[in-house]
Amino acid sequence: MKKDLLLITISELFFQVAESSIAVFGIIFFYQKFNSIFLAVAPFILIHLTYASLLPFLSKFVFKLGLKRSLILGSIFYSLMALVTYLSNDKLRLENLLAFALLYALGNVFHYTPIIYILGTNSKHSSRGRVFALRKIIFVIAAVVTPILGGFVSDKFGFTGLYAMCIAFFILTNVPIIYLSKFEVPLPKSLSKTLETMRGKRIFLYKISEVFTNNIGSFWPIYVSIILAGSLLDVGILFTFVSFVVVIVTYFTGKALDSRSRPKLYFLASISMFIGWILRALSFNYISILIADIIFKINANFKGQISEVIDYDLMNDHVNDARSSVIILGEVIVNFLIAFLLFVGALFITVYGFQAAFIVFGIIGFVFAQIMRRYLKN
Repeated sequence: MKKDLLLITISELFFQVAESSIAVFGIIFFYQKFNSIFLAVAPFILIHLTYASLLPFLSKFVFKLGLKRSLILGSIFYSLMALVTYLSNDKLRLENLLAFALLYALGNVFHYTPIIYILGTNSKHSSRGRVFALRKIIFVIAAVVTPILGGFVSDKFGFTGLYAMCIAFFILTNVPIIYLSKFEVPLPKSLSKTLETMRGKRIFLYKISEVFTNNIGSFWPIYVSIILAGSLLDVGILFTFVSFVVVIVTYFTGKALDSRSRPKLYFLASISMFIGWILRALSFNYISILIADIIFKINANFKGQISEVIDYDLMNDHVNDARSSVIILGEVIVNFLIAFLLFVGALFITVYGFQAAFIVFGIIGFVFAQIMRRYLKN
């Protein structure tokens, strides 16, 4: 693995600990605080909407500033977000939630585009699958440690303790960034011109499929916390055990990714994920949740490895100076769609309940997974 790839991966390792903790335990806390699915996801909907709206206007500044400086500025916004939330002392007024969403969105603006650009330019098509597999191995640390660490801190020190921990990890992301090389990046074109190209249209269709396949699980932590009577430590222990099992299974089945029958394997994984959603809908205690989550995440991890490589192929291969433009287009599409999906998901759960929603999520994910298969064949 190249030096810059290794450095950015280590930085992302620290980042994932903080981000995953907020994604899992932050949404649980909002639900426990407001006792409402809509209010639990509202701050995250606002984050995605604000990020997608700001990125087209700030993207040129991101690249003029330079990728290293942008990443450092992003970590400052993330740290400020965590600090403001920490200082709120669990008193989540409207102004606190707005500050949380705005600072988080600004962090995303200066974080994700440079990360995607650096990963794309430092990995070639022929070796991208292998490079991303190595990154997955490194991220094992975050996958196993984060749930139990976040659960323990949240259970013992509350919401403010969780965000104090996140501040430390957001600051740590800067250590590897300091040693990154300097990147010369051409300024992006307008979104409309990028979308008019054949590559832009293909990215648009792929991103729709990817979001509906991989981003409809945000409500699962809330459901698990309800079944486990609100114990955040129990939630953390369960997710840590699931991650450990998934890592072991993925390690021993990883050679399957080198098979020539990737579309077939992807199809089988999408069927197993649909079964996983059904099992999630039927889960009612610790053991049933454990089995359902293991089955689901093993296949989600396998599918994710394939789709992530395809995603980076689309945004980086044969695009030359348009790379920055297609990255921004992809990010805008994904985040508007995630915001829409969170809103519709919250509405559906409110009306029909978690079980019915999980079955519908499974059907939607399976249908869009079949749409994504076409990109494996091309």
